[in-house]
Amino acid sequence: MTDDHSGPILSSLILSLGFLIVLLGVLFAYMWFLQYRYYTTCKEQNNLILFSQSPAGLPVGTIRSVLALLIVIVGLSLTIVSIFSGKPTPETITALLGTIIGFYFGSRSSGGGGGDQEGQVREMQAQRDEAVKDKATGDANTLIGKIQKGVEITRMVADILPQEQRDQFTGVAGKLEQGLEVAQQLSDGKPVEAVAKAAEVLNVFQNENPLKAVVVRALGSFGSVLPASMPPLALITAVVGVTATVIGVTYQRWRARILDLPFSPAAIPPVVIDANTGFSLIVQCPTLKQAFTQELEKNDRPFMADLVKNFLEQGDLEALWKQYAKHFESRQTFEMGVEEFRRVAADFDLRDKVNPAIVAPVGGYDKAVAAVQEIHKNDQATADLDALVLSVEAIKKNGGSPKEAFDDVLKEVK
Repeated sequence: MTDDHSGPILSSLILSLGFLIVLLGVLFAYMWFLQYRYYTTCKEQNNLILFSQSPAGLPVGTIRSVLALLIVIVGLSLTIVSIFSGKPTPETITALLGTIIGFYFGSRSSGGGGGDQEGQVREMQAQRDEAVKDKATGDANTLIGKIQKGVEITRMVADILPQEQRDQFTGVAGKLEQGLEVAQQLSDGKPVEAVAKAAEVLNVFQNENPLKAVVVRALGSFGSVLPASMPPLALITAVVGVTATVIGVTYQRWRARILDLPFSPAAIPPVVIDANTGFSLIVQCPTLKQAFTQELEKNDRPFMADLVKNFLEQGDLEALWKQYAKHFESRQTFEMGVEEFRRVAADFDLRDKVNPAIVAPVGGYDKAVAAVQEIHKNDQATADLDALVLSVEAIKKNGGSPKEAFDDVLKEVK
């Protein structure tokens, strides 16, 4: 008799398992789709924190609802099967179904219907608003920081400019400070409005940036004296780059070299050069090459060694003149020869100290220096070169970053 019923029982079991597998597949597919939609919504609302805090990446209550739905469907299926088979429904199943249905529908009706969902929506909205506020606060602080740097740069550069430009940019600094104060006040309670105000003030700085004025003036004057093969912007970039990076004695030599200042041993420690190097440097100086023609032809190394040492280390030109006067046509020619040799010696040292990548766009150190010499033939171009170097110097002395300050300006005027 057992054999007679084993076939139908096995078929019912297989059918039940198949139904259960299909049901689970449908529910898992639904949860996957819901998770994807939930993630997309949170991402669009800039609220991925809520997604990361949700169980299994699903809205709160989803897993509980799915489990309840699964139990109800399975329980109802078993109840129907029991009724049609003429067997009583197990009390555990009816009790479980009554508990679940009573909890969900009873608690929802007493709570006003959909209260949890509405609360979750309100919570999402509140978190999104808070995220927007936090982002606006961060953006406002970033812009305010840029404005503060702009005020500092404006005042620093204004101090080294001619009086007319100084007055102009002092007024710009005052305007920036007023806008900065308003943006700071708004940032305490109205970050979105603070962002708008700070962006407006920053736009004023970008349009009236004194560094931009210095660069634009230099572009015009440099372009009028430099050969076509030397792009003015490339030279400006090289001068700013080297001035911003070299330090110490190297900076003193570089500054004196490009501003055409005297190389006084008392102010700038002399370059250490041996006799052979000194001999080759003298040959590169037309004034000295003519003045000491006999000594060079005789290859008088001791004389040349003393000459190099004296010209580099002796700061008293009167003493040097008394010693070497017979070799020169005039005192003026003598002094020109001394400075000529000191510049050549400085170039010898600077070629190794200046980063070649910075001067590569202008063809290297020698071409950069040759271009600067052309600039010194024009008074306006010389004044603009001075303003450029002194602007970098002012920013460095005040602890700022000249590269950061000039980068945006150079890109804008390119």
